[in-house]
Amino acid sequence: MEAPWGLTSSDLWTICLHMNPNPIPQFQDNDFIKSSRCAHPPGGCVEVAMKDGFVAVRDAKYPSQPSLLFTDTEWKVFVEGVKAGEFDA
Repeated sequence: MEAPWGLTSSDLWTICLHMNPNPIPQFQDNDFIKSSRCAHPPGGCVEVAMKDGFVAVRDAKYPSQPSLLFTDTEWKVFVEGVKAGEFDA
C-alpha cells in the first residue's frame, strides 16, 4: 500500500513517533490480558497490553507475531466507537 502524499512508510512511522513523546515500550508476554469472554481453547481472541501511553493488540493464537500498536488516545476513540455501535453491520 502506497503512503499518502508521496511519503514512505518509514516517513509515516517517524511522524507517528514524534507525535507521541513517550518512547515505545517493550511489551512482554505477561503484559497481555485476554477477555474473560474468550473461548477455551483460544479461538478468535485478541490480547491487549497497556503501558506508558501505548496499547498493543495481538492475536491470542499467534502471540509471537507482531502486535498492532496504538496510542492511548487512538485506543480510547476506538473503544468509544465500538460501544456506540459504529462498527455494527
